[in-house]
Amino acid sequence: MLRLASRTLGSGLAKSLAVPSVLFRASTRATIPTRSVLASLTSYPTRQSLVSTYTSTFYSTSASPIPSSSEQANLPERFDELTSLRPEIINALTGDFKYENLSPVQRSVCATLASDEDLFVKAKTGTGKTLAFLLPALDTVLRDLGKQGEGAIRSARTPSILIISPTRELAKQIAVEAEKLTRHLRWGVACFVGGESRRNNLSRIRQYRNNIVVATPGRLMDLLGEPEVLESMKSVKVRILDEADTLLEMGFREPIQDILDILSGSRKSKSSLLDTHLSKDAATAHRTLLFSATVSSQIRQVAAFALRPNHTFIDCVDPNERNVPEHIKQRYVVATLDQQPLLVRHIIAQHQRTTPGGGKIIIFCPTTRMTQLYASLFGAMGLRHYELHSRKEQRARERVAKRFREDRGAAVLFTSDVSGRGVDYPGVTLVLNVGLPPSRDQYIHRIGRTGRAGADGQAMTVLADFESGFLR
Repeated sequence: MLRLASRTLGSGLAKSLAVPSVLFRASTRATIPTRSVLASLTSYPTRQSLVSTYTSTFYSTSASPIPSSSEQANLPERFDELTSLRPEIINALTGDFKYENLSPVQRSVCATLASDEDLFVKAKTGTGKTLAFLLPALDTVLRDLGKQGEGAIRSARTPSILIISPTRELAKQIAVEAEKLTRHLRWGVACFVGGESRRNNLSRIRQYRNNIVVATPGRLMDLLGEPEVLESMKSVKVRILDEADTLLEMGFREPIQDILDILSGSRKSKSSLLDTHLSKDAATAHRTLLFSATVSSQIRQVAAFALRPNHTFIDCVDPNERNVPEHIKQRYVVATLDQQPLLVRHIIAQHQRTTPGGGKIIIFCPTTRMTQLYASLFGAMGLRHYELHSRKEQRARERVAKRFREDRGAAVLFTSDVSGRGVDYPGVTLVLNVGLPPSRDQYIHRIGRTGRAGADGQAMTVLADFESGFLR
């Protein structure tokens, strides 16, 4: 039907920014004049909230709620106060990143520096959690290598830290941050993801320093079938599961368990040649850090096999806080399918007119084909835009993501859910959902692309009549 709508609108849509006087409906199904509706979209009634409050339950004996005021007073506030970290890391934080203060998540997690306990951290996206797991991981590894002398740190070549990420885009983003953080150590960071040359991955392992490995589960499981990869992974001291809830939703529970079992020597890999040798070294304790935005029964099961029984649970989400931060204004519009392209064009134009610098917009479409259709339609209208979805080759996706990330002008990205989780695009001022998000959690992750690091953000969802049940 949308295809028909695009043909019907034709060149007239490309030339017109006018919105019909009756374009969409309120939740009461009463017709609202355009100006009234646009004015009303500056606030979002609590009673119509798309997301209900999520209340967590603690199950670990070491679980603890949000630190009290007195406990928070003892947490580090500035990066230069993290004296247990090596000077090279502090220099990167304060010099290269130009960071001064830790985020609340970073404060809570960095309070465990100098500890080798496994951590289960509940933290939302956009809260600085990448540094929150990189810093304790590096602290653990550098302290361990430091016992052998400075030469051991400078000469280390094999993986010490393994980070498992659910998506290629997020893995690439983590790798970039890890490279920047370890630049003064001259460490190597390898990123192994699907869609790239397996031969190049193996060449990287043979020829370069790979102190930190960031990988997606499928590609890592594939590479572990190679004896030389399995041999190199013996040196891993810290394992990190980032966005564990997303890993589960994407069906990676069994691969994750297989990977952890292989690395701990408790099961055989595809190559049995090194199993005995690996098992002998399995007594070397691994430290595991698990980060998740939610804590479900499935996540608890992952924690049960991935973490040691005496792990520490750090909840960085206030139980009284909504899953969506208050500084992200949520709004919705109900419109017929044939009216939606024109409505989306008007929303873009209005946002660019009223936002300093024109704003940065991400538009999520429900399918790849819909993403292609909207990108083609708005491209024909002369809108400067970016297009990102799974049908693009990996290198093309990386180029698009990089260009959009670095764009400082009025930028619009049409994307499928490949951009829905974890990926950080600085300066996004509006997230626009066209159509029904696949789930409540995915809605939360999508709109989490705006309002990052406490900045203000806006989220709007355009629904058809038959999709409006999502609001309830």
